[in-house]
Parts: sequence; C-alpha cells; structure tokens
Amino acid sequence: MASIILYIIKSETYLRTVDGIIAASLKKGPLVYVNASKPYSWMKRHLGEVGIDESRVFFIDCSGSRADGKPRVEPSNVLFLEGPLNLTSLSIAIGKAIERVSPNGALFLDSLTVLALYNDAGTVSKFANFIFTRLRSLDVSGVILGIEVPSGTLLIEEISALADEVKRV
Repeated sequence: MASIILYIIKSETYLRTVDGIIAASLKKGPLVYVNASKPYSWMKRHLGEVGIDESRVFFIDCSGSRADGKPRVEPSNVLFLEGPLNLTSLSIAIGKAIERVSPNGALFLDSLTVLALYNDAGTVSKFANFIFTRLRSLDVSGVILGIEVPSGTLLIEEISALADEVKRV
C-alpha cells in the first residue's frame, strides 16, 4: 500500500534532504519530481554532480524558468509550466505524470511552502488534499516537502493531518 509522507525540514538542510529523498525514492521505482523553486536545468546539473541518475525522474518544473515563451526543444522527461500560481494546471500535470509511474513509482512535491508564497494557504491546503486523494486512488506513494518557517505553521499543521506520516528533519 502506498503512503504519503510529509517531510518538514529546516532551510539549512534543504538540499541535502532533497538529494536523500530522491536517491531513496529511485531505489523503489520511477519518480515524478515537482519543483516550484529551482529550474529543471539547475536540478538536472545538481543531481548529476551528486551522482543521482535523473533518467528515471520525470520533472515538472513550475518554477517559471520557461516563462519567457521562447520555443525550445524540451527533453522527454520534463514538463514546463508557467509558474507556481496556476494550481489547476499543476494538478492536471501531476495527475497525468503519476499515471506514468503507477503503481511502483512515487511523487515528490517540492514544496508546499513555495506554493504558499504564490497562493493563499487555504488554496494550497485544498490543492494538497486533491493531490493526496489522487495518489491514494492510484496507489502511488507521495513525498511532500514543507520548509519550516514561522509563517507557514498553520498550513503545515493542516497538511500534517492529511499525511500518513510526518517526519521532521
């Protein structure tokens, strides 16, 4: 049975924690990695530098890194969205992507805290509930990241109630 784990991390350990989660998830199966803060090109380079093979990762880049509208050849393992404001587009993209990795894969959403910078907390909470329900219906595991910040406490508490497990790192 798939589970949904909420990691609440300190900003100082962010990158090291993300690397560890990606590496551990890939040992179990393919991964859909949603990133709202770092562009795909940066993450691809970084994962290579730390020895993580990104070929089994499907990236959803909603950092806005391709918001300039210039046509480019996109790699087959990445989907670029305009930015973190449109949670409806993000929900649709996640839904399609997790069907590709079902049932042995996982979704890694990085991070709810960044999404809450662009959207109100209530909207992000509803978005998380929708994603959690979708993951459970497809029996796909989820790793959700929340960065520990004083202003995000209420959102993290709400999301904690929806997750199967909460880990503070």
